[in-house]
Amino acid sequence: MKHLYLIISFVFIAFAANAQYVYNDFDGNQNDEFTGWPNAPVLVANPDASGINTSANVGQWDRSGEQWAHVWTELDGKIDFSTGTSFSLKIWSPKACDVLLKLEDKANAGTFTEVSQSIATANEWVALTFDFSGAASGTYDKVIIFMDFAATEENTFYFDDVTGPEYVSGGTPSAAHVYNNFDDMQNDVLKGWPAEPLIVANPDASGINTSANVAQWDRPEEQWSHLFMQVPGMVDFSTGDIFYLKIWSPIPCDVLFKLESSVDPNTFVEVTQTLSVANEWTELSFAFTGAASETYDKIVIFPDFSSMAANTFYLDDIQGPAYSGAPAPKPLEARDIQDNFENDGYATITTWKFQDPDLVDITIGEDPTNAENHVMDYVRSGNFDWTNAQFVLDFRMDLSERNVFETRAYFPSTNEYGDQLTKTLAVKLQNSLLGGDAWTTQTEIKLEVTDLDQWVDLVFDFSAIADSVNYDQVVVQFGGEGHTVPGTFYLDDFKLMGGAGPKPLLATDVQDNFEDDGYATLHGWKFQDPEMLDLTIIEDPVNAGNHVVDYTRTGNFEWTNAQVIVDHRMDLSERNRFELKVYFPSDNNYDEQLTPTAALKLQNSLMGGMAWSTQTEIKHEVTEFDAWVTLTFDFSAIADSVNYDQIVVQLGGEGHFVPAQFYFDDLVLLDATSVAEYDVQEFNVYPNPAKDRIILGQEFAELKVYDISGKEVMSIENTDGSLDVQNLMPGMYIIRAGSIDGAQYFSRFMKN
Repeated sequence: MKHLYLIISFVFIAFAANAQYVYNDFDGNQNDEFTGWPNAPVLVANPDASGINTSANVGQWDRSGEQWAHVWTELDGKIDFSTGTSFSLKIWSPKACDVLLKLEDKANAGTFTEVSQSIATANEWVALTFDFSGAASGTYDKVIIFMDFAATEENTFYFDDVTGPEYVSGGTPSAAHVYNNFDDMQNDVLKGWPAEPLIVANPDASGINTSANVAQWDRPEEQWSHLFMQVPGMVDFSTGDIFYLKIWSPIPCDVLFKLESSVDPNTFVEVTQTLSVANEWTELSFAFTGAASETYDKIVIFPDFSSMAANTFYLDDIQGPAYSGAPAPKPLEARDIQDNFENDGYATITTWKFQDPDLVDITIGEDPTNAENHVMDYVRSGNFDWTNAQFVLDFRMDLSERNVFETRAYFPSTNEYGDQLTKTLAVKLQNSLLGGDAWTTQTEIKLEVTDLDQWVDLVFDFSAIADSVNYDQVVVQFGGEGHTVPGTFYLDDFKLMGGAGPKPLLATDVQDNFEDDGYATLHGWKFQDPEMLDLTIIEDPVNAGNHVVDYTRTGNFEWTNAQVIVDHRMDLSERNRFELKVYFPSDNNYDEQLTPTAALKLQNSLMGGMAWSTQTEIKHEVTEFDAWVTLTFDFSAIADSVNYDQIVVQLGGEGHFVPAQFYFDDLVLLDATSVAEYDVQEFNVYPNPAKDRIILGQEFAELKVYDISGKEVMSIENTDGSLDVQNLMPGMYIIRAGSIDGAQYFSRFMKN
């Protein structure tokens, strides 16, 4: 019975491989219309009804002298190679030439596969067959034919009986998720045992794979050598059931594709495909029809399965069904990208790094022409060929309208410029997903500077790539690359043009009583749980004549909060204490997760989804329930901060999913006279500016140091009268200290 089954299977496979669908025979089966560029074909009577083609009508195409002239048809579905793997056509050519047949995804021309055949005999009908064995079903919906491929000669061709695999109307590719293409979409890391794969330049950029980078795996002699991916979720077969990969093998062999549970390796399913062609790229598909979703979270690939031969393989474009929890790509946003290297709330770039060769934070120093201005120091040590400054954004840059960068650069004449150290500044846009290979994706603009010992304004116009959606990293490079000549440069006022200037710094009223009586200066409140919706205002639970905020945690979001963006940056130099009324019902399920706490956070909204990284937070515990409690949030420790324009209120803690009901009311930034009762004494430290250590002049029970953004950078108990500051970055710092008797003290100092 087993032998009979195999025989029937082979007969079916042979039949399927030869099944043909008629795309157009220019007679009774004109199912798919061919057009062309720059000239379209026309239906005519067969001019040479002889030999292998005596049909009445054929397609005539007057080929222009345009090098890439072609004819094509677009399908209303994706080609299904289970119905056959070969395309055929008859062609009458006035010359011996090459004919290329290309299959393409009409939505993405970069997804294609192509096969070329040669015509040896002119002026008679010839049948050509194009074998697409290994091509992926559900991928291509456009057929393109290049007659006399890449030539620039005008000629008249006739073609007929275009046949091939069927296509599925309305079909879509099965590959819902790109696991790794080793170029711009390296979503899941490919590893190996006992040998690890490497990302290398494509050694054979031809045929179905012309991508820049691929994975190289030097398979050892270990019989069960394999590659694998541990993914952060379970494969969801509702998004498709076919995995694809492209592979280049030095030998014909079997490739086994296995899905496994990382918790229980005995829970697995596997499919084997045979590579019949060596030394060229082949695409394999592995159908897991009927496999159970939410079961497998590990992909294992065995090239040359169960062999004990050492060989080098190359893999690319591993894709297939998505998995639960698959990471979403960074959002594509047209946001401000700017930095003036001052602490005035203007900068949106917070991740600058300098590589020479260690990747460290950039150094901010004085302007060589104006000591009051701060700029980036760019010092090439001479120990690294590729010195650069760079930053990575938390979003992909939408360059469709804003695509011109502007900056100021200073080139000292004391540098030894020449063939190696050049008077140039380059700006490069890259895709950070590739890590150390990000440079392979870059678009670079390099400008030469002729004016030395002065600031020069430079403009970098990337409008030529306005349709790019992949870039999230910017690299700045002075003096060229590929050499070890030292040099010193300076950079300032780096920005993506088209953005607004900084919000004004104002000491104005910030308040809301959630009544419609003209008192409120805050507008546009939002509540996030998890959708960002308008705040809900309801009746006070104890006073129906009063209106308050309904703060209801659904239990579906860990970071529930209410927030509002102010129309200015808040000047906290004198007014820096907020007051808020809160109401905590006793019937909430308070525990280690849902806490009876109220937090007020000040943030910089320019950072968008990363605004939390800039915040200063004060949290109070509430001990009185079923009653209104007035809380005061004292931000005097960051009185010098000039960056905050966003207020976040968070009740009940964060990082949990416990539902609860709260209310708040009457948020107000108190004026200076309202806070006179809070006696914070200012004290002096020396030396100021300081380099290594400052003298406090007295001992404190507790002391905290904040940077100018309000971030706590140091916390010490029971000080000895001095403070070690040598590990702090240069800049302005604020000290908030308390004595044993409870007195509060405040100071500031500059670290050089």
